[in-house]
Amino acid sequence: MSVVSLKIVENIENKKEKLIACSNVSYFYKNSRRTLLTDVNFSLLKGEHISIVGRSGVGKTTLLDLISKRKIPTNGKVKVSGKICTIFQDLRLVPQLSALTNTLLGTLNKGNAVKGILGFNTQDVKKAKFILSELGLTSVLNQAVSKLSGGEKQRVAIARALIQNPDVILCDEPVASLDEVSSIEILKTLKKVIYKNNVGVISILHNLNLAKKYSDSVYLLDDGKLSEVSEEKDIPSLFTKTIDTIAIPKKTSKSFLTLSLISIISTLSFLTLYKDIELPKLIFSPFISLLSSLIPNSFQELKELPWKELVSSLLETIQMSAISTFIASFFALPLAFLASSNVSSKFISAPIRFVLNIFRTIPAIIWALLLVSVLGLGVTTGITALTIHSTAYLAKFFYEAFESVPSSRFKALTEIGASKLQAFYFALIPAALPVILSSYFFMLEYNVRSASILGIVDAGGIGFYLKQYLDLRFFSAVGVCLALLFLVVYCLDFLSKKVRRFILEDF
Repeated sequence: MSVVSLKIVENIENKKEKLIACSNVSYFYKNSRRTLLTDVNFSLLKGEHISIVGRSGVGKTTLLDLISKRKIPTNGKVKVSGKICTIFQDLRLVPQLSALTNTLLGTLNKGNAVKGILGFNTQDVKKAKFILSELGLTSVLNQAVSKLSGGEKQRVAIARALIQNPDVILCDEPVASLDEVSSIEILKTLKKVIYKNNVGVISILHNLNLAKKYSDSVYLLDDGKLSEVSEEKDIPSLFTKTIDTIAIPKKTSKSFLTLSLISIISTLSFLTLYKDIELPKLIFSPFISLLSSLIPNSFQELKELPWKELVSSLLETIQMSAISTFIASFFALPLAFLASSNVSSKFISAPIRFVLNIFRTIPAIIWALLLVSVLGLGVTTGITALTIHSTAYLAKFFYEAFESVPSSRFKALTEIGASKLQAFYFALIPAALPVILSSYFFMLEYNVRSASILGIVDAGGIGFYLKQYLDLRFFSAVGVCLALLFLVVYCLDFLSKKVRRFILEDF
């Protein structure tokens, strides 16, 4: 026999290697005892593409979860030979990252807990670029996934799976959200992947014609039973069954109930305190008189104000706020990582949240009063007080932002083999970045206002002059101080809006 013939025989034998074997696999939900799968038997060979069809809710995705070990069968055995990668229906890519970076995330399974955070190695980058070029994505390597078409996103997900060198790829409805042309393109791509990499593929599909055309075998999952489809008559009513319309009772909006409760509490509070409130006096002459006193009576009075001291103290206030907010964010980020329920265990997150709640309870002015006895009067006391207060607030804002990101992205990376730190860095931070920046600017604005109050304890900034002018009843100077603070707050709000708009371009 020639060398070529021996090679062909060897390839045929390799193709016949069994990668997955399901033997009498059953699965039911423990709480409801509802049987989802019953005595499922099938196998996947190397280089084979199997498609599973069936109505929604019959257990197709559950079967993939059993194969990938995300779920454990109630009865029977699932034997797997080799590495499995899953391409989820929602893809679980990170929209804010580029196609290249999303592909490189598949290399986070090599045991290095900080790999990628400081950059990927050249060999992995070359490999990722090659895979993406093979899938026709060379022109969008550095483009954010959020800006790609549905078919391009699907191919990026395939690339992320391929860079992991899998033996089996599980595709959960890979063409569910695509049009017919894009669906055919993706299935052709899978066929090309199988041929070039000699992997086994299991796809969940709803289009029977596509399943028959691009798969080696088609199985029907219906009423918990899995059976191979050989002729169209085997599935007489699979795609023609209709679902009876069920009248779903309307649910009262949680937001409506919450607002109603707040309104009731506010109304009762007002009625309880009404007798102690002298409403006319709050509205008329004293209030108007106070406002008018904040406005300088003449240009000469405005000119005689100590502008040099006011501007200098305002700059000091901004500096105090900027320094304290920056230091606070530096400490808040790791605290938020540990306090996030989707990252840390409750034994870690719960105590940290408890401590943060205590620190948030104490206002910045009280922190300043407490620190005066240790640090004395001056700017250092003001910065330290604002830093402690801001850290507790920013940590809360940050961990709530992390928890609002779909947990599926984080879990997808940890399933690949990424450490929690890597998954946090690549999956949560990019998605939460707009909220992080918004919270940062809010805290900076808040600290500008708080720093003005810290002048009461001689902690520096424009607050020192505010207190002095109030004591002297120099209300026109007080009005100018407030106007300057308003100008700073307005500028910070404008800057925050611009930065968020710039960041959101990739969302």
